[in-house]
Amino acid sequence: MKRRNIIALILCTTVVLALAACSAASAANDTPDDLIGGDPSTWGPTEHSSLAEAEAAAGTDMQIPEKILDTKASIFLTWYNEKCIEAIYANGDEEVARVRKDEGSADISGDYNDYSSVVDREINGVSVTFKGNDGKVMLAVWAVDGCGYSISVPNGITADEMAALVGQVK
Repeated sequence: MKRRNIIALILCTTVVLALAACSAASAANDTPDDLIGGDPSTWGPTEHSSLAEAEAAAGTDMQIPEKILDTKASIFLTWYNEKCIEAIYANGDEEVARVRKDEGSADISGDYNDYSSVVDREINGVSVTFKGNDGKVMLAVWAVDGCGYSISVPNGITADEMAALVGQVK
């Protein structure tokens, strides 16, 4: 019986060491280039002087609201090999809103906060996820036609106001 326990212990130890070695070898091969793609220096952001310039760099167009909360978009960025376009609405140093578009269907908002309210709403035949707190919507995320979109408003707006904004983004 004692001999079986020793053999079992040796086998378990061997398996654990083998798995650890494989995991370490795999982790050594998983570079950020493999995980995200491309040269890290191209992940961004790259600032552009206008939405048209950002669209040209990304090779796609993006339609955004002229104003959000009486503020025009003033900063235009591209991210991740210039595939993601971001428009930032700012009033001086205060960020009013962000609108993003990228390839794929993943949540591209960059907002990983926990919200007390998460509701799916259909807008123009598309399912849009609204996230917020205290009766206000701070984030809308959706995907359509192979592109992911998001609108974030840090101070929050009503669901109807967010729905109107979503309808203007393409």
